[in-house]
Amino acid sequence: MDIGISAIQIAYKDGTESNWLGDPEGGWRGSTLGLHLTDLRVWQDDIKVLSLIPRIRESEDSTRHDQLSRTFASRTLWYNYPHQSAGDELRLARLSSIHIPLMHHPAWSLNQYLPFFEDGCHATGMTVYLGGDGTNGIVIHGQKLDHGAGLREGLSMYMPFNLGERIVRLSLLSSRYKHQNGPFLLVETEVKPENHTTTQDATRRCVFFGPAHLLYAFREMSWTSLLPGSAKEDVSVLKGLIVDPLALGEGANLTTLGVHVTRTEMEHRYEARDQASNSIHKIIWPDLRPSEGYFAHLTVARLINVKELAIQKTYRTENSRPRCTGLIICYLDDSKAVLGQWDVSASSTIIYDAANGTPLTSLLFQKGPSGTGHGRGYMVDIVANTSEEAYLAQSLQEEVDFDLAPELAGSTFEWQASRNESVCWMFGQRSDFVRYCQLKKLEIEPGEIIPYTVHHMP
Repeated sequence: MDIGISAIQIAYKDGTESNWLGDPEGGWRGSTLGLHLTDLRVWQDDIKVLSLIPRIRESEDSTRHDQLSRTFASRTLWYNYPHQSAGDELRLARLSSIHIPLMHHPAWSLNQYLPFFEDGCHATGMTVYLGGDGTNGIVIHGQKLDHGAGLREGLSMYMPFNLGERIVRLSLLSSRYKHQNGPFLLVETEVKPENHTTTQDATRRCVFFGPAHLLYAFREMSWTSLLPGSAKEDVSVLKGLIVDPLALGEGANLTTLGVHVTRTEMEHRYEARDQASNSIHKIIWPDLRPSEGYFAHLTVARLINVKELAIQKTYRTENSRPRCTGLIICYLDDSKAVLGQWDVSASSTIIYDAANGTPLTSLLFQKGPSGTGHGRGYMVDIVANTSEEAYLAQSLQEEVDFDLAPELAGSTFEWQASRNESVCWMFGQRSDFVRYCQLKKLEIEPGEIIPYTVHHMP
């Protein structure tokens, strides 16, 4: 395996850059700060250059905030380096000083860049993997490729991006509730008016990639708003996410997250308003508050104008029923929503297709028994009903390989097409809970504000 520097480029004080010497494609990309080219030292073996190390005179090192941010950003190796324009910003929040050191560059950090745009096309969605202590991994699903950082383990929350939908607010929330955990992503999206349809019940929606009950533990919550702007302008505000995969908490959860943004005049106004308040603006949120011991993640969707429904199941052990982990909804305008968990790389089963010509009248969500039974309170099946007749829980088909007694059938929630209400699915490691819900405005009033470092592009 070849190890060494494959290309070099020089950035000058006036903002210009030299041509690349070598091949810059592929591999990790980093930068190092030097005042003069004569200060540059080269570490090499007999064949290839291994490292470029500048000598920075302490007397010439500035203590200004912008200079500190440049020095901070220069001590970084990048995988999939962000393509930046003049005026772009990299905002990075570090919630922990714990960092796995690089072997040959112990003072450097390691960043992975997850782009929201490739070849002019916006990503189709994002998946966040959650553990008991925080965020294990993040994947941005592009039109052609996926870009991920961290572990693809734990509970998976998938958020599809629909036509014209863009992230307009992104906050990090960390909790000291009982013990330190986080950060978790709080994402708010907006659909531009020209892309809004009657299928979508609002132009904005909010998704919290974390335990829902933490939103109510105000006094124990710290937060920062990495993206306080608006996506109403023609130029996208959020270009990508930044993750340091070596900055990990005790539970192997990510502790350093950031964004690549293009500032607009609209954002300046939003930012000024947000900084004047100690609370996150009101978000649209279901009226169900999970209990503190439930540690549930929450998803919400409407089941009107449905084109197709599909479910996913996960086989746990030989002696237990498969868990039905999630339901994906495709609407008549081809927009999508998810209830429960969803893994875009796993297989799914279609349970309803409007192309067959029969209207959807009800959905039956069947849970296994709570306690120590086979189901442990998680979802085991979802059945779509196209009949006007009553459909009882006992009519749900059992899996062929399992023979459960009738008393172990568990409980069933029936959604009816005649009720124009949203459906909320809360889920944990071994439990699921589905009910009707109403959306309301919730104002979060967390305490301490998490600082973040800003690196300005010239």
